[in-house]
Amino acid sequence: LKRHSQSSWARARYAMDLTDFLTARATGSYYVRSSCTTACKWGRLKTGWSSRFWNAVGLEELASSDPSGLSAAGIGVDSDIRSPGSPIENGVCPAAAAALGLPDGTPVGVSLIDAHCGGLGMLGAGLASEEAEAEVLKGVPFHERVAMICGSSTCILAASETPICVPRVWGPFWDAMLPNTWLTEGGQSLTGLLLDHIIESHPSGALVKAKAEEDGTNPHDWLSKLLETEIENAANNHLPHPLAEFHVLPYFHGNRHPRADPTLRGAMIGLDLGTGVNDLMIKYGAALFALVYGARHLLEAMVSSGHKLTTIFATGSGAKNSLFVQTLAD
Repeated sequence: LKRHSQSSWARARYAMDLTDFLTARATGSYYVRSSCTTACKWGRLKTGWSSRFWNAVGLEELASSDPSGLSAAGIGVDSDIRSPGSPIENGVCPAAAAALGLPDGTPVGVSLIDAHCGGLGMLGAGLASEEAEAEVLKGVPFHERVAMICGSSTCILAASETPICVPRVWGPFWDAMLPNTWLTEGGQSLTGLLLDHIIESHPSGALVKAKAEEDGTNPHDWLSKLLETEIENAANNHLPHPLAEFHVLPYFHGNRHPRADPTLRGAMIGLDLGTGVNDLMIKYGAALFALVYGARHLLEAMVSSGHKLTTIFATGSGAKNSLFVQTLAD
């Protein structure tokens, strides 16, 4: 914006993430910022903003105290950067209350990035019953849990009481999800969208969609059930695993972590002339397994750097796929 639209840059007074913008509009408090967004998306350290960083990237104004333009006050000063969930004074302002149909003063809390909301819920989640939780978790503390937010991409979040630096993985971020803790934020660039792409681009994709609709399900579950049956049949009859001769490298959109290389690209190994439903099942299954191995690759990097992770809590569309969850556990 500064480089290509000087006039807009000159008029700018505030810079904020979407979640902070929503709380600003709701409360009229345009200076309050979340320690989640400022750490994870804006590069703020526990010790505060780094003027050396802003100067290096050509945004030296953001480290200044000049009130006439976009300055440190416009990106958030220490006194206005608060932990997620902290109350914002006076709550919903009259203008927002009228627009939303809410009472004036309805409480508003400092926000979280969307995936980090999921991470907060997962790291604090229990199981279906107290008995199940006691048996399975056995008092697993929060810093031994890892949250997987499985959507179009996957976010893998772990909290720790001390800062843990994982090479080429985002973080550690202070006070970014759980109060007074450090956050490591890993991820896979393309997960759910990769599986969508496998189906959409295959000659039998439309047929599988139609069959899934007939059966009252979705193409992902339909293909997964078909593959589970094939895997079971192969095991019972001492035959090779259905995916034994087909492999996918899932870097179709680069590798976010732990390689941190957006230039990497995907590959399929073992291609033949197949175009039918069985061929789609194999390609889909190989991509699904590849994504699980990618998650394992990232988790191994986190553990080797000092995280002690014993329990995975997964949510999102991927977590609804029984084959994905079982393969991840295996």
